[in-house]
Amino acid sequence: MKIILFGAGEIGRAIAQYFLYQDNLTQLVLIDIDKNQLITCIDKLSKHVNVNKVVLNNYQDIEKFVYSSDLIFAAVPWSAHSAIIELVIKYNKPMISVTRPAYNDINFLKKRLKKINSPVIIGCGLEPGLTEIMALYCASMYDRLDELHIKCGGITNNPPNNVLQYKALFGTKYLPIAMRYAYTVVDSKLIQLPRFSGVEPFDIPNIGQLEAWHDGMVPWLYQYSKISSAHTISQKTLRWPGFSQAVKTLNHLGLLSEKEIKINGCSISPKTFIEHLYNDETKLADEKNISILHISGKGLINQRKKNIELKLMAYNQINTGLNSMALITGFTASIIGSFVLNGKIKYTGLLNPELEIHGSLFDQLIYSLKHHLIYLDIKQNLDTQLYG
Repeated sequence: MKIILFGAGEIGRAIAQYFLYQDNLTQLVLIDIDKNQLITCIDKLSKHVNVNKVVLNNYQDIEKFVYSSDLIFAAVPWSAHSAIIELVIKYNKPMISVTRPAYNDINFLKKRLKKINSPVIIGCGLEPGLTEIMALYCASMYDRLDELHIKCGGITNNPPNNVLQYKALFGTKYLPIAMRYAYTVVDSKLIQLPRFSGVEPFDIPNIGQLEAWHDGMVPWLYQYSKISSAHTISQKTLRWPGFSQAVKTLNHLGLLSEKEIKINGCSISPKTFIEHLYNDETKLADEKNISILHISGKGLINQRKKNIELKLMAYNQINTGLNSMALITGFTASIIGSFVLNGKIKYTGLLNPELEIHGSLFDQLIYSLKHHLIYLDIKQNLDTQLYG
C-alpha cells in the first residue's frame, strides 16, 4: 500500500501516524512546500512511530509518486488543491481531502471528476465531515424530523489567557475570524445570518459554559430527504465565552479588513496584521484540549415526541502526541480512506462523505474511532404526550 499525503501540518501528521501503524503500508510520501514543516512533522512522528517508510518531498517530481500511489490524501487549504486535482484526473487516482472548495465551485469540480473511475471524497474530517455524517444519522432515527441543531468546536480545557480566549487547535497561521455569512434554516426557509451571531450559552460537563454562534452549515444539508421536514436547522461553533465579542470589536474597529493599506512604504491588510500579532499567543502549546461534536434532534417517532442527543468527544493524547482536533479530523479521514482502499466505497467521481458513510460503514467508522478513544454517546428522551 502506497500513500501520498499532501500537507505536513497537525492534521497531516495525524493521517501519517494512522497509516504508519498499518502493517501493509509499504511507502508514505509526505509532501509539503515548507521544508521546515516537513522536518518538524517527521521529528514529531519519530517519537511515536517507526518512520522508515516515510519519504519526505518538497514538491519535487511528485507526478511519479502519484502515478504509483494507491490513495492520495490532501490536508492542505483548498487553494493548494489545483495541481493535486489535475494529477488525480490524469492518473485516475482516489483521493480524500479534509477540506472542500467554495460552494459555487463544487458543480464545476463535479463535472471535471465525472469521468474518472475512482472516488474523490471531499470534506472528510470533523467539520466538514463528521458533522454531516452524524446529522444524517440523527435524522434517520425519526419518522419526522422537526428540528436539528449542530454544535462543534475545539477548545483548551481551560480558558486561554489572551484577548480572544482562544488557542488554535488546527495549527495554521490563519485565525478563524473572517466576517462572512452562515447558512441556517428558520421556518423551513434557508437563510443567511452573520457569522458570530445568535450567541447562546452551552454547558459541557466537567468543562464549563461555552458560547455557540452561527457558523459553517452546508447549504445542501436541508435538502436531504431525511432532514427536509425540519423547520429549524442550525449549526454553531463552540468557543470559550468572549471570543465572538472580541471578533466583533476587532471588526467594528476596521481591523478585520482584508484591503491592504500602506504604512511607511509597506503594504499590509489589517486582518493579516492581526493574525501575525496574535499568532504566538494563540498557538497551542502543551495545554490539554478537547474537540466536541454535539447534535440534537427533535421530532416524531411512532407518533410521539422524542429528543435525541448525540455527543462525540476527542481528547488530546500524550501517547500519540496529537491534539484533539488533529486526532478526530485526521483519523476520520484515514478511516474513510481505508474504506476506499478496501473497496467499500462503490461510487466514483466527486462524493460527499455523508452520502457514503451510512449503515454498516457508519458502524465501522464509529467502532474505529472508539478504538482510538473517540467516543459517541447517544441519549434519547421520549415524551409521554402524543402529538396532535
